[in-house]
Amino acid sequence: MPTTEEYWGICFDDTDVTDSAKCRFYACMTVTSDKEITMSFTNPIKLMILPAGKYAVYTHKGSYSLLNSFYGAILKQLPPRYNLGDGYILEHYLNSPTDTKEEDLLTEVFLPIIQ
Repeated sequence: MPTTEEYWGICFDDTDVTDSAKCRFYACMTVTSDKEITMSFTNPIKLMILPAGKYAVYTHKGSYSLLNSFYGAILKQLPPRYNLGDGYILEHYLNSPTDTKEEDLLTEVFLPIIQ
């Protein structure tokens, strides 16, 4: 069994442009172990390695339902020397709604940037 895991999301669409029912999102889990991990992946579970890149990182505290408005706020506050890049927009979930109050949920939002 893995010694650690992290939970991430990859966001492909903007809900201001794409109907929320048609937005694409990958729920992800990273796995690290002291031993080699052998896994058999079947559909719909896939292995994905993300390319390295430069990101602006923001931390959201509160309900996941408020993330959409959080995105709007941080995109308006992106420093002028940065432009939004073409990479993946990532969400890193630092705690879990199974054992954390909704208002205490922490999510790091990674925006791909270019200078």
